[in-house]
Amino acid sequence: GQPEGRTVHAGLATVGFAGALLTTAYVGLATAVVVAVLGVAALASALSGRPATAEQSPSMVPIFALVLGCALTGGAYALDFGAHPVVGLTTDATVQGSSASLVDLLPPGPALDIEGSSQTSMLSASILVLAMAAPVVLRKRRGWRALLAAGAVGLVLSLGPAIALDHSATNFPLPLAILLELPGASLFRFPARLGWAWAICGSLVAALVATELGRNRGRAAALLLALPLFDAFICLGLPERQRTSVAAVPSAYGTSTGPVLDLFPGEMDPGFGLLWYSRLACTAQVGHQRPIPYDCIGTSGDPGALMAETVRGALLAGAPIP
Repeated sequence: GQPEGRTVHAGLATVGFAGALLTTAYVGLATAVVVAVLGVAALASALSGRPATAEQSPSMVPIFALVLGCALTGGAYALDFGAHPVVGLTTDATVQGSSASLVDLLPPGPALDIEGSSQTSMLSASILVLAMAAPVVLRKRRGWRALLAAGAVGLVLSLGPAIALDHSATNFPLPLAILLELPGASLFRFPARLGWAWAICGSLVAALVATELGRNRGRAAALLLALPLFDAFICLGLPERQRTSVAAVPSAYGTSTGPVLDLFPGEMDPGFGLLWYSRLACTAQVGHQRPIPYDCIGTSGDPGALMAETVRGALLAGAPIP
């Protein structure tokens, strides 16, 4: 989208987008957000007519090449995804439970190590501080505004269909609620990972700011090294957070020679909580050497946990167990 942009740059960007899709679906989706916002920004810049001469204006050829290449690549992926649908239903509850909450945007607390750790979208102190300095430090450079916009869009989408303080949805809808009404909504089963767009683009802007400060401030810019150290040792709490716990089989299993059906107290949320408790139950059942479902560890729709949910509900209701 810059005046010196060429078609080969569009081709390289398309190859990068295809590589992101081949890595994982969510890396591809986060990259799709970036590509879409940067494409719109490049098109707006080309059509704005601000440059004084034609030589200073971006060419439309690489922009259209990028749009066409990424559209074809994304379309092919979407068709293949549609031919192999994800097992399980995508409901508002599952999507909201797999979205980033406002609490998740803060530095992670101990609870995230137990349940929901994969959902955190921490706002890095390094990225925030350096990105806020971009309007001053990068005022003579182009492109950084579009990067920040792409990251911000990804961050908003990561919050899911509605704003939630701690995964309890409010009545304030967000743009993702509209996308969930479109075909292929199962692509958005885990919106929290769309926040990677902010991590990617925010990091690029932060790197540009740090590089510019290093060029202009010399050794004084070495103080910037304190920011990533603050992220690692204060926000993340390393190395204390790096711990391993051994899952032992509860002694209650030893009272039965046959299979044991685990009943969990309270409601299990349809997102990470279901996976967490079912993994513990399956680990214990395998250690007991009497597992109910075959090879239950590692499956998202764990039949043991779903069976336990049904049995527990029937017991609480006083109804016959199906």
